[in-house]
Amino acid sequence: MTIQEKHIDLKKNRSYLYLVCLVAALGGFLFGFDTAVISGTISLVTKDFGLDAVSEGWFVSCALLGCIIGVAISGKLSDRFGRKIVLILSAFLFLTSALGCMYAGSFSSLITFRLIGGIGIGVASMVSPLYISEFAPSRLRGTMVSLYQLALTIGIVVAYFTNAYLANHTGEAHSSAESQKILSAEVWRAMLGLGALPALIFLLALFVVPESPRWLLTRGRKDLAERILIKIDGEAAARKELETFSSQKISGEEGSLKILFNPVYRKALWIGLLLPFLSQVCGINAVIYYGPRILEQAGFTLNNALGGQVTIGIVNVIFTFVAIFTVDKWGRKPLLYVGVGGR
Repeated sequence: MTIQEKHIDLKKNRSYLYLVCLVAALGGFLFGFDTAVISGTISLVTKDFGLDAVSEGWFVSCALLGCIIGVAISGKLSDRFGRKIVLILSAFLFLTSALGCMYAGSFSSLITFRLIGGIGIGVASMVSPLYISEFAPSRLRGTMVSLYQLALTIGIVVAYFTNAYLANHTGEAHSSAESQKILSAEVWRAMLGLGALPALIFLLALFVVPESPRWLLTRGRKDLAERILIKIDGEAAARKELETFSSQKISGEEGSLKILFNPVYRKALWIGLLLPFLSQVCGINAVIYYGPRILEQAGFTLNNALGGQVTIGIVNVIFTFVAIFTVDKWGRKPLLYVGVGGR
């Protein structure tokens, strides 16, 4: 094989890698969209259903309960049935939630479909980055996994944009009573229902991507895993990956869950648990969920408040790009210092 042919193969491998990782990252887009879209609907849903403070809080937070359920079940499901089938499940849950919320006939049914969406969030937040990390070569793993976070922040800003756009066009007339209800009289239905479009794209795209080669190796399907690894990174890298996996099995590196609680891993375990926990309770979620309500109480109209929220989402996306282009150069820890310091 000539140098030019090798270069062409490398470009094909890289394109295939990015395509598959981008499909998996759509789970992050749906996560971000579902998380942020609720911010524009709070005042409208509260008004239409006459909610008190407790019911309003339940409407906002019920998806988080579903998220806990999704996270709890996703690990075992993905180990047993594979990463791909569980991602398909999460896409189906997102699609069901979006359509169900758009046509919900009561507050109870709205909560039910929000819970279903929350389960989808939990599943996607676990399995999408796991799939990407298992699919990507080690030298590109940081960048590839960052695509999930980028998609998440894009999902947030798209939700803010669509909320602002729909809120600014509520006075327009529509051809049918159903369209008038969804797009004007009760525009929160359109805000929540728009999530069905990316969910459908995610669902269909997942049928054409392969299973995680790492998972296939754990199930003894070496031939199929090898073909996928060659397509990702070439024959030499595929052989190296197979040798690494074989050596891990022989040395027992894969281990079990009990190993995490050994004293030697205790510090790392606590750090791994506390970092995401503290990042969630630092106050950023209050801005994502209640940003428009905060701006409303500061004197802005709902339309202007939703427009202001877009700025927050854009800044979020910009600095995610910064992380993607520097994470494999600067390392994880320096960026973590910068991110935590900025909060």
